[in-house]
Amino acid sequence: MQTLLEELEVESLQIVSAAQLLGEPAQLGLGPGYLLNPICAVLVTDIEDEPAVTEQLAQVYPAGHPMRMTPHGLLVEPLPPLEHGSYLEAMQYVTQRLRAPNGCPWDREQDHKSIRSYLLEEAYETLEALDSGDASKLAEELGDLLMQVLLHAEIARQQGEFDLRDVVLGITSKLVRRHPHVFGDAQADTAHQVLANWDEIKKQERPQDQSIMASVTPAMPALAYAQEVSERAARQGFEWPDIDGVVDKIKEEIQELAEAQDADQVVDEFGDLLFSLVQVARWKGFEAEDALRQANRKFRARYQHLERLLRERGLAMKDMSIEAIDQLWEEAKVAARLSS
Repeated sequence: MQTLLEELEVESLQIVSAAQLLGEPAQLGLGPGYLLNPICAVLVTDIEDEPAVTEQLAQVYPAGHPMRMTPHGLLVEPLPPLEHGSYLEAMQYVTQRLRAPNGCPWDREQDHKSIRSYLLEEAYETLEALDSGDASKLAEELGDLLMQVLLHAEIARQQGEFDLRDVVLGITSKLVRRHPHVFGDAQADTAHQVLANWDEIKKQERPQDQSIMASVTPAMPALAYAQEVSERAARQGFEWPDIDGVVDKIKEEIQELAEAQDADQVVDEFGDLLFSLVQVARWKGFEAEDALRQANRKFRARYQHLERLLRERGLAMKDMSIEAIDQLWEEAKVAARLSS
């Protein structure tokens, strides 16, 4: 095979017989699940009717696409990355071109640190698209987020650290290793059993003296961090017997907050109260971070309606009683609900 590659002057080759090409029109497309692999050159062998073969290829390859007859058959050159529908190669091609010496001046100047904020920004925009329920917006934002991954991988490749292949192989091997109930003989019939297996595997992977909290990054939003560390502790047995214990703890923290004297104590007790409230989310099976984002959106919508009512009626809150403001707030809540 290597001799054939050298003779045809191609890096990779797919060999397809004319019978396959003419006999399977349903599989004639390019890419996974189809007959032809656009990433490499294609050699069509055993040709008896060359016009029929070229006509069939014309359904897939663009007009004028280079192909030539060789002693071994018809050699079809691979498609450029942006045309052959192999999405990962196309994205790598775009990213490498942006970072190339003749690419984009801005992209060439970036490093891991300079684009750090964009990764966070794209992650939050993806969350916003998820919350909106807009599928087309979600697809767009996932693409923006994926671009950040590819850009970091390309920067690392140029610096000789790692490349996209290392990223993909790393997560693939980790997922296979941590899902023995899918890729091995382990048993896990419930989500709880899956998490228990996951924790045990991670325990075996980390140093014996390392805390289960070590891999929880402090860069997470505070509510999400609180929920993650408490979930990890709970899976180890650090847990109330029922949710009543959580409710009692919240009441205790409210009382301690009310009795707090100095500013530092108030902040400390307020933090304890928030942490205890997160436990309700954990027990009830929802994300505290999501709940707060939802409450934020609801408040913003209601307040914007309140501002509209104030403008329409020529009112200013600073001149109104608390009772009048509250009545207007109730109207704004109804208006926001009707418009959602």
